[in-house]
Amino acid sequence: MQLGEAMRCAPKLLWLLRTRYFAAEQVRSYQEAALEAILRHAVATVPYYRDLSISLSGLHGAKCLEKFPVLTKQLVQQNQARLVSKDYDPQTLHTSRTSGSTGEPTTTYFDEDSWLLMKYALKLRRTLADLGRPPYRVLIFGESTSPAPRRASIPWISDRNVALSDGVEAHVDAILQFRPTGIYGTPSWLLETVQTAQRRRIRLPSPRLVWTSAEVLTPGLRKELEDGFQCDVRDVYGSTEFKEVAVECRFGRRHINFETSFVEIMGDDPGGGKAVVITNLVNRAMPLIRYRIGDVGQLSAGVCPCGRAAPWIDEIAGRAIDLIELADGRKVSPYVLSSLIE
Repeated sequence: MQLGEAMRCAPKLLWLLRTRYFAAEQVRSYQEAALEAILRHAVATVPYYRDLSISLSGLHGAKCLEKFPVLTKQLVQQNQARLVSKDYDPQTLHTSRTSGSTGEPTTTYFDEDSWLLMKYALKLRRTLADLGRPPYRVLIFGESTSPAPRRASIPWISDRNVALSDGVEAHVDAILQFRPTGIYGTPSWLLETVQTAQRRRIRLPSPRLVWTSAEVLTPGLRKELEDGFQCDVRDVYGSTEFKEVAVECRFGRRHINFETSFVEIMGDDPGGGKAVVITNLVNRAMPLIRYRIGDVGQLSAGVCPCGRAAPWIDEIAGRAIDLIELADGRKVSPYVLSSLIE
């Protein structure tokens, strides 16, 4: 994050630190108001929704979502340009592209405010809340590499990216050199990193926390990672289109980031489960309304012992992505292959 981005992001982070412990009624009030605002904006300025001829006069509260059809990835691919608001020039927007692991990749457009909020502020809130006292050194296993630790414009926070294509041996070395206080990556690849260190008879320095994402975190896999890293493991549920949708607390509940996502659970998944359907509340450039993300789960509500009143997603049983084992026994992440194919 550059200095200018950090300065623009700071007010959003401060706001998120306040909303984190909203009472249940405050959460409901905020989401209803945000839903009404984004739905009205979509009907007025987004060609795809404008052509549905939905009356603006009837858009009040969460019930009005029933007027909107469920979006699928195929519909987004077919109507990508028509899902972008006419209030924005696509050339000026931020973009995120899916890996295409389930078919054709799609591109999601974000306006500046939603990008800063979803791409940076939510992650900073998670980092500050989960890691406790500074300094914060976060090692991210992802698509790109930063050859040296990068220090952000926010004091005491630094991060380092290591690409999956660098190989697991490089990841073990990165942990030894960087000595992170937090590690972020996919469960299967983190397990491969732990097992590689064990084969090399290397004791990895223990971070304060490990975050997992992008795959189903099974109880057995969680236990292996906790034993390997000697710290707690918490899951982050999200997607390219919505960024971080829900983050697990210390009591094992994946609380929805209600400031940016409205989650419905619908019993019409092709596999017979309860489909996770998400509406983005802040991205005015490309409002995705009732988007069936392709995972199944359950939704619960109440006041959690952690102090949060935001609803949480239970029993996520999405598409688990396993490592691919080559003929010589080496294992690679499928994201390496999808990136190369793209």
